[in-house]
Parts: sequence; C-alpha cells; structure tokens
Amino acid sequence: MRFVFVMMPLILAVLSGCGGAGNSGGAPADGGTVNRYRTEPVAGKINGATWTFVSGIARNSPYSESTLNLIFVGEATADPCAMFPSKQIMTSVKANVGLTPLGQAPDFRSVTFFWQTPEGGINKIATEGSIDVQEITATEVVGRMIATFDGVTFVNGTFRLKICGQ
Repeated sequence: MRFVFVMMPLILAVLSGCGGAGNSGGAPADGGTVNRYRTEPVAGKINGATWTFVSGIARNSPYSESTLNLIFVGEATADPCAMFPSKQIMTSVKANVGLTPLGQAPDFRSVTFFWQTPEGGINKIATEGSIDVQEITATEVVGRMIATFDGVTFVNGTFRLKICGQ
C-alpha cells in the first residue's frame, strides 16, 4: 500500500509530461509535424530566413544505383543540372516510390540544410521528418517532404525534381 502512495505521484508526473498541448515530433508549429505534409511547394526557413523551393534536381548516386540524390534550391536557373547555389537543401532516398523516415534505422537518412557565409559553408543536419516519393519517371521525381532541424531551420511541402545525368 505504501508503494502505491509513493509511486503514484511519480507515475502521474511521467504521464502528464507525455502529449499535452505541444506539437508532435518536435517540429515547430509553423513548420508542420512529421507526416503532416503541406500541399504547397516545399517552403520553410533556413537559419531563420524564409525559404521557398523554386527548382531542383535528382541524380543517381555515384555510390549506389539504388539511391537518388535530391537537391532543392530557392532560385530559378536556366540549367538546373549545372547549378550549385549558395543556399540549398540536399538529401538522398531509395530510388523507388515510398516513404523514407528521417533518423530511423536501418538507413538513418537525413536532410542537409546548406548555406554559404563569408566565413565558409554551414551545414545543419535534420533527422526529424520524412520524405515521401510518390512517383518516379524517366525525367522527374515527384513527392513531398518534411524536415526539421530546429525552430529556425525546417521545410515542409511538395516537390517535382528534374532527373539529371551524372
């Protein structure tokens, strides 16, 4: 009986800390939650600055034929296959249709937010979220993505990427 009186407050404290009014998955309120995709193009913030996906590419990985490297940029370019902008989002997924959770076994996939500063390049690695590849054709990859590093670096939305050669 004494055990119940001692343990009950501890159990209630643990249970009240789970759930509640916070947002799920640790994602910021305006960045969405894991597997709750926006229907607009990928957008969010990179290091606190508003960012919106404009163009991007998909390439076969030079290390694995079963992997696609995806690059998202917030600027238009005449030849997306020849670009290397100063601010971009990069990731890789299996080269087939399906959901890829970030930060989970067995692959531990991630999304890299990259931007250039006068001192050099900055990389922030997001392991919260997922990438849902919905279609792959001979010329493009279509899907949606949520990736969260923290409250000032996150994206959520849909994408259509041109497939480029090596």
